[in-house]
This record gives sequence, C-alpha cells and structure tokens, in this order.
Amino acid sequence: MVDSSSNHDADDVPSDDEALLDPSEAAEIVPDDPDHPMDSDDNEDPEEPDGAHEQEEIQLQNDSLAHFDHHTDSIFCIANHPLTPTTIATGGGDDTTYIFSAD
Repeated sequence: MVDSSSNHDADDVPSDDEALLDPSEAAEIVPDDPDHPMDSDDNEDPEEPDGAHEQEEIQLQNDSLAHFDHHTDSIFCIANHPLTPTTIATGGGDDTTYIFSAD
C-alpha cells in the first residue's frame, strides 16, 4: 500500500496569500463601463408624436379539438389512463386534480 501523504510536501500547498493574484501581475485592466439607457426603436418616425404609433393587432384562433376549463389556474399536468385512453387526469396550479372521460 502506498502512503499518499508522502507524495505531497507542505511546501507544495500554496498558502492563501500565494493563491491570490498580485495587481501588478494582471495582464489587462478593464475600465468600468457605466450603464447607458437603451436606444429607442430606430424604426420610429421622429416627426410622429409619442403614442401615435399604431400597434399591429394579432388575431388568435383556438383550433384545439377539446378544452377543459374547470381549473381556476394554469394546468401543469395532463395524462391519460394507459389502458383506457379516454380517461384523462389533469393537475393544475389551483391544487386541484380532475379525472374525466373524454367520450
């Protein structure tokens, strides 16, 4: 059996002071760069008054085959029974589980 303590001398382990980098040994000093406010959108017309830019309206369409709206918070889990695929369980952020048949 080999004694692992004989492989390391006390001189090989750096002290806390030796482990830190001396500022004079630093290769590069990066100056502080204060935060600057972000530029506004460059596509805006400078002659257009604030708030006059019209927002594009997005049309959403629900094309789902089924829905379940008994939860009062987000649904986090949906699973169907392995032997009866029409039996479905849901669990949500409202701390409620619903089990129902999709027939």
